[in-house]
Amino acid sequence: MLVQEAVILSSKKVCLRKFRYGEADLLNKIASDPGVIKFCGDSQSIRENKDCIRRILSSFMSITGLWALVYQPTMEFAGYAGLVSENQNMPEFQVAVFNKFHRKGLDSEALKMCMDHAARNLPSGTVEVYIRSEHKLTKRMIRKAGFKFTRNTFLKGKAHEIYVYTPDYGLN
Repeated sequence: MLVQEAVILSSKKVCLRKFRYGEADLLNKIASDPGVIKFCGDSQSIRENKDCIRRILSSFMSITGLWALVYQPTMEFAGYAGLVSENQNMPEFQVAVFNKFHRKGLDSEALKMCMDHAARNLPSGTVEVYIRSEHKLTKRMIRKAGFKFTRNTFLKGKAHEIYVYTPDYGLN
């Protein structure tokens, strides 16, 4: 059973909750998953992941954060998702899901919950996402959610596309 105060957002399919200090091994597993590495970058050591969890927890705010993604039917850790505000003008949506949970719509569900959360709790409700150019399924998912392409960029030597979601896009 999930500790209620650790739950940030939830639906029947997905729960987003705060990471716990002892979960560096979970971050290590998701960061080592070939399907995740293909689009999110190289894996890190457990020590780097422990440092990452410390940063996540020390910078945690109730409005934004990187959260553990739990598949509700089995209560399994399925990845991570959230709104990350690191050195940027607007929060960035990030998600990574184990290959085992692909094609279950967990990333779409997490995206919808985070966008609703941003619209209710952030001053502008505006969120951006960086997607590796070759990741066609993710681009389709975020365009369907209302994100608009803004520009191309290179991060860590890889081509990325930047998309922005603004709640008033639908009002035009």
